[in-house]
Amino acid sequence: YSKFEVYSAEYKRLEILISSYKGFFIVLRPTMIYGSSRDTNFHKLINFIAKFKLFFTFSNADVLLRPIYYKDLAKVFISAYKNKKINGYFDVAGNTIISYEELLKTIFKELNLKPILINLPYKFVFYLLQLCEHLKIKLLISSEQILRLQEDKTFNISKAKKVLKFKPIGIRKGIVLQL
Repeated sequence: YSKFEVYSAEYKRLEILISSYKGFFIVLRPTMIYGSSRDTNFHKLINFIAKFKLFFTFSNADVLLRPIYYKDLAKVFISAYKNKKINGYFDVAGNTIISYEELLKTIFKELNLKPILINLPYKFVFYLLQLCEHLKIKLLISSEQILRLQEDKTFNISKAKKVLKFKPIGIRKGIVLQL
């Protein structure tokens, strides 16, 4: 879950409700999903970098991510669906834990571009985006995304690997497939 209660409270409430169910259930908890042109994170990120040849970091570029390739999520979903004897919660994420900065550098590399990263103060950007949202000014990124970029998003996927035979691909391969 997000450490920010405003973003995680509803998920926690729903999981308590699901846990009261007496039958079998499976809940897959994916991290950030990427790989499709329909994804709103990576697709925009890659397109922005390809177009402008630069990108921004927001104070903490060391935050750790573990994004999951969309086809890996589909495979683990099918695996979970087919196995009627499995019950419980499973965190599912990609095979690679990578810092935000390394992720950006990987995208630049795969686009054959020299990384140009501009670090902006997180709080300034966050409040500026909140102001724009309040004024109904649409931008490519939201204050929520900036806020959530300040927290690690690494999850233990060993249970999913063992029980669901989950075998996610690495981030570099996923980025190449997305390009």
